[in-house]
Amino acid sequence: MNIFVKFASIFSQRIPKVEEYKDTDWMRELLLCQDEIADCDPHPHYATYRKEEIVYWLQIARWLYEDARCSRVERTLDIGCAYGTLSLFCRKIFAGESYCTDFVDVFLSRSFIKSNDIHFLVNNIELEQLPWPLQFE
Repeated sequence: MNIFVKFASIFSQRIPKVEEYKDTDWMRELLLCQDEIADCDPHPHYATYRKEEIVYWLQIARWLYEDARCSRVERTLDIGCAYGTLSLFCRKIFAGESYCTDFVDVFLSRSFIKSNDIHFLVNNIELEQLPWPLQFE
């Protein structure tokens, strides 16, 4: 089987799971984060990516939201942040500082970084140390 066909098959099986969560508090918060990113003049590809990104890390967002209900987190780190959806989501649910890195700076909009007080630096985590001498939860 062609790798693309295999990926498309796996991806299409996960779409219904997104619908299962559409009325949950955490999914509503995540969708609000996407709206906020869309309002900050993101990279032109965001409109397409936005529809698919939740599928890539669906359970991570749910787990973070559940953890926020019982844990105090002061600082989060998003490695490979792309447009910053999970960084913003963490900033909102934990009400703490959000740090994020990616190996390129073309996806995260400057207005998004500024309006949400997000700490962002270009960094290849596989080749370089973290750019901040901090502890992350």
